[in-house]
Amino acid sequence: MRWQGKNTILVASMAAIFSLNYAGLSIADEVPRVPEEILDSPKVFQYPGSYRLEGNIIAAHPGTAVEIMAPDVTLDLNGYTISSLSGSSVGISSFMENVTVMNGSVRGFSQTGIELQGRNCRIQNLRVTNSGVGVSAFENCLVLDNTITDNMGPGLAFPPAPPSLPDPSGPGMPVFANNIINNNNGGNQSPQVEGAGIEIGANVCGNKTICSNTTMIVSPAAQAVEALP
Repeated sequence: MRWQGKNTILVASMAAIFSLNYAGLSIADEVPRVPEEILDSPKVFQYPGSYRLEGNIIAAHPGTAVEIMAPDVTLDLNGYTISSLSGSSVGISSFMENVTVMNGSVRGFSQTGIELQGRNCRIQNLRVTNSGVGVSAFENCLVLDNTITDNMGPGLAFPPAPPSLPDPSGPGMPVFANNIINNNNGGNQSPQVEGAGIEIGANVCGNKTICSNTTMIVSPAAQAVEALP
């Protein structure tokens, strides 16, 4: 009777598997799959607002994967990844003001992972890897809580100070804080940050806690950033 019970359980299990397959399902179908969107042209955000990704984005074309063409846009990657399949040049690009990109990963772009060239941008809680330059940020931008590693050029690049702002402690300078910027630009012995910005918080650049080739200034504006969540 004991062996008969085991056989009964085995037959029942096989029957359950057969019924799943017969219904067009399999055990593998029960494992959640990460949704993906493969792009053959840029994904463009044309209107102000807040947007959240619902899956990974893979660029399979030259040029830029994601273009933000409107001001006042927040793009939440929602933990997903934007990557390049065939050497696309830029992961996320914008010339607009008040653009925020946060919460995900960008990797594998030949020119720049993230390039925000408008004033008052915010780049936060991102992992940017295996690109040319990791992150390029411009006037009044905040670069906070990111991991930027293994890029061919500088991990973080800032433009020269505008001629109208000869004092680098004045308004308009980008601010970066609490970032890990390692193994970029040929290795940890090389400058990890290019250009002048306001460095605050516990940045780690290569083997140093102060980023090379960068002016370190703690201004009232910078102190205010330290209080940000």
